[in-house]
Amino acid sequence: MFAREKLSYAAVQLSARAELTDEQMQAAALAYYQTMQQRHTVRDFIDREVPEEIIQHCIRTAGSAPSGANHQPWHFVAIRNPEIKHKIRLAAEARKRSFMQVAVGMNGLKP
Repeated sequence: MFAREKLSYAAVQLSARAELTDEQMQAAALAYYQTMQQRHTVRDFIDREVPEEIIQHCIRTAGSAPSGANHQPWHFVAIRNPEIKHKIRLAAEARKRSFMQVAVGMNGLKP
C-alpha cells in the first residue's frame, strides 16, 4: 500500500471534472471517435533537429500519463546521435521479428 506522505513527487491538482448529461457524453464520445479515426502512423521524418524545449514538453506530457498507483515508473531518453538512433532501430526491428516468430508459432500459423 502506498502512503501519500512517502511519495517522492508533488501531486498535480486537477481541475474539477465537468458533469455531463448523457447527450453531452454521447456527443463527446462520438467527437473523440471521429478524431481518433483520422490518426494514422506516418514513417516520414524530417531531417532538421527538433528544438530541445519541444522534446522536453513532449517528455513531460508522456511522463504524466496515468499508471498503476500513479507512480509513472518509466524513464525517457532523448537521443540526438544518428548512429546511436540507427543502432537502436536495428535492435528494435530484430526484437520485433523475433517476437512475431514466437507469436506466429504459438498460434500454430506459418510465418
